Amino acid sequence: MKKFLFIFSCILFYCTAYSQDAGPVATIPVELGRTIQYQSTADWVKTSFYQDKKKGVEILNYERKAVETEANKRFVATQACKTEPARGVDIKTYSLASLAFFQKKKDFKILKTITHTDGLLQIAYAIGYWAAYIDDAGIPHKVIIVHGIHPNGNGFQFFIDCPEPVFVTLEEEITAQVRSLQIK
Repeated sequence: MKKFLFIFSCILFYCTAYSQDAGPVATIPVELGRTIQYQSTADWVKTSFYQDKKKGVEILNYERKAVETEANKRFVATQACKTEPARGVDIKTYSLASLAFFQKKKDFKILKTITHTDGLLQIAYAIGYWAAYIDDAGIPHKVIIVHGIHPNGNGFQFFIDCPEPVFVTLEEEITAQVRSLQIK
């Protein structure tokens, strides 16, 4: 469990259909197991992949190239996607249990709950949250968290963690990334 928490908390990723400077760019598909896929750009670099075949768990982590602020500070957004068995669990139970990881963050607060009826999520049996927290260095972060259950019985967790000083710069990327989420 400690290994999972370490890998999951070190998640470095985030990708999307927009480049910071150039507008729309070509995307490449990213797939995890037989459960979820989404679109990424070359601005994201895979930092780790973890698989436990015995437990049926896969975790994919990416880190976005650093974004520099006007104050010449550099920040890195991260993204992670996890799939795991969730057969027999309803989406509400799965999501609430999965949120426990985030709720331990300092000043964690859910700002908005989203579903496929909002138009941002394209997956019917999923729920998402726009949230915020403050990291150990005192930097505020905005995070999008998406939980879902695939018809094959696998659950998935997808999140993008973006330091607030560069959130405005990356907001379109984040939105495009979340919109690209699809079950396989």
